[in-house]
Amino acid sequence: MKRSAIIAASGVMFAFSGAAMADGQSIYQSGTSPTCASCHDRGTAGAPKVNAPGDWDGIDLDAEALVESTMDGKGAMPAYSGRADRDEIKAAVEYMLSTIE
Repeated sequence: MKRSAIIAASGVMFAFSGAAMADGQSIYQSGTSPTCASCHDRGTAGAPKVNAPGDWDGIDLDAEALVESTMDGKGAMPAYSGRADRDEIKAAVEYMLSTIE
């Protein structure tokens, strides 16, 4: 029981600690809600999918430009400015780009 409580507490710390969420794939899958994965896994509302290079045709693949779009919001994607850490968004964007190279 004690171990479960420690694991649960660690999960809460992970969810709220920007420093703990260092890798892009974790942020992509379970970062700020809605998560990147909630739309980019399925292509919801025209979101380009991870692991689908053709979905990204015609999109500027500059990581900083994509971070700006994410922070400001674009199309059906809400703005993440004030809701998510910019460095975490950048890590998630870099992970997404790594799946289409």
